[in-house]
Amino acid sequence: MKVLILTASAGNGHNSTAKAFENKLKENGADVKIVDMYKECGTKLQAWIRESGYFFACNHLVGVYNAVFKNCEKRNIDVKYTNDGNKENDSFLYPILKIIYSYQPDAIVCTYFTCGIVLNNLRLKYHIPAKIYCMTLDYGISPYWELCNKIDYMFITDEYMKEQFIKRGFTNEQIVVSGIPISLSFASGELDKKEVRAELGMSKDIPTLLVTRSKMFPYSNRKLIKELNKVEQQLQVIIINGLSKDGKLELDKMIEKGKCRHKIYNYGFVDTALMFKLFSASDIMFGKAGGLTSTESITLGVPLLIIDKIPQQEVRNAEFLYSVGCARQINRKNTLSSTLTDILKDKNTLIEMRENCINLRKPFALQTCVEHILNTAKDVDYTNIDSIDNIKKKI
Repeated sequence: MKVLILTASAGNGHNSTAKAFENKLKENGADVKIVDMYKECGTKLQAWIRESGYFFACNHLVGVYNAVFKNCEKRNIDVKYTNDGNKENDSFLYPILKIIYSYQPDAIVCTYFTCGIVLNNLRLKYHIPAKIYCMTLDYGISPYWELCNKIDYMFITDEYMKEQFIKRGFTNEQIVVSGIPISLSFASGELDKKEVRAELGMSKDIPTLLVTRSKMFPYSNRKLIKELNKVEQQLQVIIINGLSKDGKLELDKMIEKGKCRHKIYNYGFVDTALMFKLFSASDIMFGKAGGLTSTESITLGVPLLIIDKIPQQEVRNAEFLYSVGCARQINRKNTLSSTLTDILKDKNTLIEMRENCINLRKPFALQTCVEHILNTAKDVDYTNIDSIDNIKKKI
């Protein structure tokens, strides 16, 4: 079986998901090709807007970004569909079709919604023999999914999304309730906290906070340390800086100068195996509400403290996680220090939040998706496709 995976560098989650699918599909004997649609099929400007421009907007113009997002949510579904599916994506039609007809995959997996829109528009005009799969990587429903309803299957986060997708023109047969697919290394369940803490050189019995920073993390190191210093209970803190090398170096210097009263274990970018251990060692997480990181945290029974200045799709994630008791919001009123203090004083609160995470989790989502692809992407025939040269003249 051949599988084409279309992704985009809008945040790191879509590419991480693409890689997880690639690894699992290859384990099952599939030939896999990953294509970043914007980098490989678009202009340099399109690639910059989708990656660097997205980070810039979420860091410096999050209010504007969120206003645009909410406006898209309000637009009439039928009107959006008759607008021919976001014509700004039409420039990708020929490059993507050329890849499809050249590679001739049995299945096409989209980890980003605009990839699904492009394939939807292609299928309306040209013969695409491959089965097409899209997926939600959030706990809220992003605008424009109705522009993907001509694909074959949609992997969704949970049952509560079904009704909304049916309103957007999907059928029951298209919808697969899978959960958000994350690395299967998280599926085995958390490691013993005391054992993994000992392995990492940490204290075994001290409450442990995990802080996941990123390029879009709105807390400065100084503000973070200031808040942590207000927490009187004994605490140890794991900080993952990701690709923020400058942030890690700055924090290293602050730790050397003894700026924080709590013991800090400061990491840069970590791979999946180490991330699994760091989550397993933790009691609670503080960070943004990205779909994948939130799911990794929930899967290992680690409740979340979610910062408030986040892009709108993460706001929707956070709202859902608050509603099911897996998370608390951190803002000016409910500060990191006051919320941590309250939770650490009452062990039952943390236990209850942890149980809510366990009730929500779907650790085998990736396996569910891959098995569905392997079972449904069959009998694909490319003998009746038009030549790519003829198609180029039409597009």
